[in-house]
Amino acid sequence: MNYVVETASGRLLGESAGPVSVWRGIPFAAPPVGELRGRAPQPVTPWGGVRDATRFGFIAPQDDKRTSGIMTKAGGPEQNEDCLNLNVWSPGAPSSVGGRPLRPVLVWFHGGANVSGASSVPDYDGASLSARGDLVVVTANYRLGALGFGDFSSFGRGASRAGRSGLAGRDGFDSNVALRDAVAALEWVRVNIAAFGGDPTRVTIMGESAGAAMVTTLLATPAAAGLFRGAIAESPPVTTVYGRERSAARAREILDELGIETSEVARLREVPTSLIVRASSAVLARNARDRPGTLAFGQVVDGSYLPQHPLDAFESGRTHAVPLLIGTNDDESTLFKRADPPLLPTSVDLMMKALENADDVSRHNILGTYPRPHSSRAALDFATNWTFRQPVLRAAGGHAAHAARAASDAGTGGRARRTVPRAHTFVYQYGFASRIERLLGLGATHGSEIPLVFGTLGGPIGKVLGVLGPRRTIRRLSAEVQDAWIAFVRAGDPGTPGHAWAPHHGGRSVHRFTADGGHDVAELEPEKREAWSTLVWPR
Repeated sequence: MNYVVETASGRLLGESAGPVSVWRGIPFAAPPVGELRGRAPQPVTPWGGVRDATRFGFIAPQDDKRTSGIMTKAGGPEQNEDCLNLNVWSPGAPSSVGGRPLRPVLVWFHGGANVSGASSVPDYDGASLSARGDLVVVTANYRLGALGFGDFSSFGRGASRAGRSGLAGRDGFDSNVALRDAVAALEWVRVNIAAFGGDPTRVTIMGESAGAAMVTTLLATPAAAGLFRGAIAESPPVTTVYGRERSAARAREILDELGIETSEVARLREVPTSLIVRASSAVLARNARDRPGTLAFGQVVDGSYLPQHPLDAFESGRTHAVPLLIGTNDDESTLFKRADPPLLPTSVDLMMKALENADDVSRHNILGTYPRPHSSRAALDFATNWTFRQPVLRAAGGHAAHAARAASDAGTGGRARRTVPRAHTFVYQYGFASRIERLLGLGATHGSEIPLVFGTLGGPIGKVLGVLGPRRTIRRLSAEVQDAWIAFVRAGDPGTPGHAWAPHHGGRSVHRFTADGGHDVAELEPEKREAWSTLVWPR
């Protein structure tokens, strides 16, 4: 059987993966090395002959201590700055593509606090979703840590121009290079995915954790307009996007770790990758200690490529008017309670420090929702609400208020109506915890829905969840979650026969998943949503 496809850059050889075909390690941008370190992604140089796409490509450089076996299995892809590659799963073989209608496309961005992770993680294997949903599934890398999220564009020669535009000054550093990587991956999909049987006009983007924050940020990124028609954000830390001053301060700390003056920022291109990764880890640890509740590395509101904070864009109706499926897990923060460094404010001390700069009314109202605000249980719940739940509800409320009307207006021109589904917003709350999660005191913790979404119950995370069962419940719930996500990708609505979803509006209508399956509830903890309604997160 022929597994060769023709792309704009050249031919690719894939292989069979059970019921689907797969192509791995496909470059979507030139290697960001040498003079391209810290620059926006550049086009791929076309190749001759047939390129082997049966193995995963390099993953972004990251701290090995943070990259556990859950993130990359032994013998998996090596780290290298030449990491801008993606993977494609498609039902059937390429030889069968021509005679069938093009399929919807799902593009996945991995999580990892913007410092770790990869598209090749076994739990993100796209075969099950592709086969079950008759979808083309894409998983993509982006640059991490200081190499992807360090904003060096305001330093060195030409810095004043860079400061205004986010474009490279004479020393050649751009802002938001990881965000630009994600856009470049979507541009590759638009140009090439039809060769794999995918419909470039029916693309949905999806991510979890930092990858979900990539999704919510893409919703506010002008350059991403028209590249997708739906978005799924699982546990996005929506607020981990920062202003130029804060981002430049973290970039300055990276340079200090490396002994480089800001006026000599061009020297950063001469530094070995391993030293930059080490500097990123040092800045990450210091930021977690000194500024709890924030990330050291995030996208930057640069005034041009990302003109507005995503949360402001959601609330003011300036996000792209596409259907949105967004939600959180019951016990997000428990996964982080023993993390070193503490990425979330999971202790009482860190909770109080995170609230130091909050206004008096917000601080009083938030702490007032806890009968024992100085307890460890209160701190864990606070960390979940600070990082995930309340920003998600704020974003969902804004998108629900504006996007459905905007998409309906966009569809009045005839042809657009056939390709743009009404942009409803759907909110979920994932509350299922396996026996091992309950035994370990984790509950429905951060990321535990991933193997159920992908159907990778035999992957590293899936195996852990199933150690003590209940396996039948896990399989049944996985099928229900997969079918909902697939329905959303296909039609912009996660409702399936027997499992209707009400669109979210005004803070109401949430679809809750438990061991008994999914069901709509009116609202989750309205008193907390009200208490958090005036908080402004650090920027």
